[in-house]
Amino acid sequence: MSKPALRCKFPSVASRSPDSTSEIGRVLAVCLYPGLCVLLNGDLGSGKTLLARAMGAAMGVSRMKSPTFTIEAVHKIPGRDFSLLHCDLYRIDTPSSGDEAVFSSIEERLASGDLALIEWGERWNTPPDSDRWDISISISAELMRSFGLRAFGRRAAAALSEAYAGILDSAAMEARSR
Repeated sequence: MSKPALRCKFPSVASRSPDSTSEIGRVLAVCLYPGLCVLLNGDLGSGKTLLARAMGAAMGVSRMKSPTFTIEAVHKIPGRDFSLLHCDLYRIDTPSSGDEAVFSSIEERLASGDLALIEWGERWNTPPDSDRWDISISISAELMRSFGLRAFGRRAAAALSEAYAGILDSAAMEARSR
């Protein structure tokens, strides 16, 4: 019998502006690694694409946009031997047999060591049970967002723990500068 994946849940992190959300993305990007699957969940307009773009930009990927109509886009990461797979599962309302090719493609890319950022990740019924972050974004006011962070697997938990500490440090510096 296999051992269940370690799950870590962190206290929510608040963002007061799009710039603050981008900063959270930049801090998270420092701890991303090959083979990690990041599921971005939240309502329309919650900031999933903004967060994904910030993470991509911090890794040197420019001109990232949400692949709503193409479902997936692959970006070469400068100076790295793995790519960034950016998916948007918005158009997959209820997974059907025709959507299996999308999920198989994601699984193959993760197995080959690519990094995946997946918007509307809650629409994937069988995401990996390790090497995964779940980031849930909720709208708490017009510009305010709340980020719920969970990690699945030991390596993912260690990386997200490091990122969480960086987010708290960044928020503390922002508060002192006001």
